[in-house]
Amino acid sequence: MKIFSAISLLIFLIVAGCGGGGGGSGINSLVSGGSNTGNSGSEAKVSLAWDPSSNSNVAGYKLYYGNSSRTYESSIDVGNVTTYTFQGLTAGHTYYVAVTAYDHAKDESGFSDEIECTPR
Repeated sequence: MKIFSAISLLIFLIVAGCGGGGGGSGINSLVSGGSNTGNSGSEAKVSLAWDPSSNSNVAGYKLYYGNSSRTYESSIDVGNVTTYTFQGLTAGHTYYVAVTAYDHAKDESGFSDEIECTPR
């Protein structure tokens, strides 16, 4: 049984070529700017930050990402933090990212709005 309603997160992506979120719960605003690893022209990183959930039962957050909208092949449990940097991404490849919150029993909220990002 899920104890959370859909969470509303504000995510800022610091990377060129990202877009998404509008209206409803989830990603409400974006900031763009360059962010490359510098080691290779084909590797990139994306830095994420979001406002914490107002629910006092939140124990942490999970980031979901994949190659197709709303089809997430992978997730990362980032713990009880509100920032994360994806490293080793392929420049020019489009990624779709959403976030959930979870409680101590690992019950998760619904997904935030989705962000579409193509790091350069």
